[in-house]
Amino acid sequence: MSSSKAQASNGCVEQRGHFVGRFQHHLKGRRLTEPIRLVTFVETAVGLLNFQAVCEEVRRLAPEAGLHHDGVVFGSDDFCASIGATRTEDAGQLLYARQKVVVTAKAFGLQAVDMVHIDYRDVAGLRRQAREGALMGFTALYELIQELFLALSDNTVRPKASTCAVMDRGAH
Repeated sequence: MSSSKAQASNGCVEQRGHFVGRFQHHLKGRRLTEPIRLVTFVETAVGLLNFQAVCEEVRRLAPEAGLHHDGVVFGSDDFCASIGATRTEDAGQLLYARQKVVVTAKAFGLQAVDMVHIDYRDVAGLRRQAREGALMGFTALYELIQELFLALSDNTVRPKASTCAVMDRGAH
């Protein structure tokens, strides 16, 4: 392992340890009746490179900390910014990152939430991206928030009941 890669990995381990310590501090000794569900994000090149190590460390620390690692969201636009890429309509520049996120997530038994569709008015494009993501193994799209936003801003569009249920569960 190169020196810079080792430093990045060690920094990541320290951050995870710090997070777990702070989480336990804020619990103030209270016992949880069930684990808190944790969803991580991959939004940078370093985050993508360290995602497997993050999953391994969370798997190791989560039971003691009262956490359950449920899934990961791929933050495609922040990822593009981190690598200096310009996102195109077909998102071809994100193919490797999407594949790595979904493969790592599935290897750890996590739900994988695919990138946001950048043109929220392009329903055909959204459907195409959703099909592509499903074929790659993603279990959800980050579009739930956008669908709800559209429903609230345009009375002609109503969110599906399943979308409201998912959004409602996420608020608690």
